Amino acid sequence: LTLCLPDPADTARAAALGEGWYDARCREELARADEAVWRRFAPLGAARPAVGLRWMTSRWGSCFARRGTITLNRRLFAFPPRVAEYVLLHEYCHLLHPDHQAGFYALLRGMAPDWRQCDQLLKGGARFLR
Repeated sequence: LTLCLPDPADTARAAALGEGWYDARCREELARADEAVWRRFAPLGAARPAVGLRWMTSRWGSCFARRGTITLNRRLFAFPPRVAEYVLLHEYCHLLHPDHQAGFYALLRGMAPDWRQCDQLLKGGARFLR
């Protein structure tokens, strides 16, 4: 991203513009990923959750099934799009299986056979959570 500013020394303005640009890209990518994942997940009968973004320091996503909300880490969108889809699908699976027991992994494997590769990419990128 290259920014052209009247005052190149205005680092606060540059940071705000850069963050605004990144936030817009994250929201666009989230909308695309959510639509793709929901099309596959909807036939399972869960209610569609509200999906949002925020900066997180210890996880890539979270699901609050009782509230019907999923939140993804903005840092997730630095990875290839398939990884964001995987995390979103992982969180969608928690709508039906709130834990990480066998039923959860059976559903995840059935919907994302490449889940282990995506998970490895995330583990390799864990340093970006800080």
